[in-house]
Amino acid sequence: MKKYFLGIFAAVLAVGMSAFTVIHQKQAEATQQEYYWFDLNGGYEGRSASVPTGCDLTHTRDCAYGYINVDDPNNPTQPSGQADLTAKKQ
Repeated sequence: MKKYFLGIFAAVLAVGMSAFTVIHQKQAEATQQEYYWFDLNGGYEGRSASVPTGCDLTHTRDCAYGYINVDDPNNPTQPSGQADLTAKKQ
């Protein structure tokens, strides 16, 4: 038992120390996918991880389209093709 004491102590110490580590806010925010949002007429609504105000994802009428990538992020225009996420109007 004495010859294993140092190894067991090191393992317990490592597990104990990892239990008290803090997840940094930047790491938590990095997991959210941001979309470029466009209304039904192709007007740019902004970029965010959440659905634009007035739209949700539970109803049947289309309200806005979210794309992960656009051709020019400095001057976003709605890409042709299928949206990565479609918001529904209440």
